[in-house]
Amino acid sequence: MKKVIVLTAVFQLSGCGSIAEHSKGCYREYYQGTQKMTELGMWFLYPWLDVPFSAVVDTVTLPVDAICIASN
Repeated sequence: MKKVIVLTAVFQLSGCGSIAEHSKGCYREYYQGTQKMTELGMWFLYPWLDVPFSAVVDTVTLPVDAICIASN
């Protein structure tokens, strides 16, 4: 049961910072979701669990971010 709870928490946290930042519209800089999670990590332990997943999501969406940043 503990494994199920841990896995559920991990999947719900995965890339949450990046997804939240992408929902606001175009990025102003690269890896903004990861940066947001590291800033929050100074105050809470919970965001540090999301940093690796946010980095992966930011890397996958890097071409889209590059086009968006270049157009601004």
